[in-house]
Amino acid sequence: MNDLVFNFMKNTLKIEDADYGDFMRKENLYLTQLKEALGPEISAEVKLKFAEMQSYLQFYPSWNLDLTKQHLLGDARKLLQMLELNPTQNMQENIAFNFHPQLHP
Repeated sequence: MNDLVFNFMKNTLKIEDADYGDFMRKENLYLTQLKEALGPEISAEVKLKFAEMQSYLQFYPSWNLDLTKQHLLGDARKLLQMLELNPTQNMQENIAFNFHPQLHP
C-alpha cells in the first residue's frame, strides 16, 4: 500500500509541465491510478480524501501549479497515515494469510 502512495508522490514530483492543464491531466491520471490500485475496499475517510484532491486539482483549481503540487504531496502524506491507521478488511485478510504458515500450501 505504501509503495503505491510513494509511487504517486514520485510521479507527482517528476511532472515538469509549466502549463496547468498539462499538469492537471497527468496528475489526474496518477491520482486515478492510485485510487484504482488501492481497490474498492478503502475506507470512507480515504475516499473523501481522494474526492477532495480531485476537487482542487480538476474541478475547482487555483491555477497555481506549484501550490497545487505541494498540496497534493501533503495530502498523499495524509493518505499514508490514513492507510496505516485504518487498514481495510481486505488488507487485514491478506496480512493474516501471509503470517499463518498453515494457510500456505
